[in-house]
Amino acid sequence: MLTCDLRAFVCPQLFVLFKYQLKQVDFTKQSIEFTLLAQSDSADIERYLTANHFVYQITLTNKLKTIFVMEQGRRV
Repeated sequence: MLTCDLRAFVCPQLFVLFKYQLKQVDFTKQSIEFTLLAQSDSADIERYLTANHFVYQITLTNKLKTIFVMEQGRRV
C-alpha cells in the first residue's frame, strides 16, 4: 500500500497533488492512503472519487482525515 501525506497543503494544491498521486497508482497491484488535516475540505476529493467510480473509505479522527482508496471500479 502506498501512502501520501497531504497535511501540508490546502486547496487548490491539495486537490492537484491528490489527483496526481492517484493517477500514479496501479490498482491491480496496490492501494493508496491519503492523510489530510481533519479541517481540510475534502468535498472536491470525494466528488472526484465518486464520479470516477473509485472504491474508498474515509476515516476521521480528532486531527486527521484518512482517505483509503482501494480500487477504481468499472463504469457501467
